[in-house]
Amino acid sequence: MSEDGLCWPQSSVFRLVDGAWVVDAYFGLTGEHTLHVVTASDLGVSLIGYYRRVLTRNSERAKELLAQFGDGNPVPREGRWPGIPMSALPKGLRSEVSVTVTIAEDNA
Repeated sequence: MSEDGLCWPQSSVFRLVDGAWVVDAYFGLTGEHTLHVVTASDLGVSLIGYYRRVLTRNSERAKELLAQFGDGNPVPREGRWPGIPMSALPKGLRSEVSVTVTIAEDNA
C-alpha cells in the first residue's frame, strides 16, 4: 500500500483462484490508495524481512512507552511504521505495476 509516495509492504501473497490471481490487502482507512505489485530478488526479500523486524520492534517500543507514560500516542505513526519511498525503491525491489483504488465508507 502507498500513501504520500511511501509504501508499506503487506504480508499477503497472490494465489490463483478460478484462473485469476487474487490477493488480500489491508487498506486501513477509507479514501484513495495505490496498490503496488513489487517483485523482490533474494536481497529484496532480506530487506523486507529486516523492515518487518524493525516494525515489530517499533510496535513493542510504542507499547512500552504507552505503559510507562499513560494515555495518548507517544510515538507518531511515521515513527512506528516508516514507509519505503516508492520513488527510489531499495536495490533488490522492483515495481511491476500499480493501481489506484478508492475505499468507500460502509454505510450499511
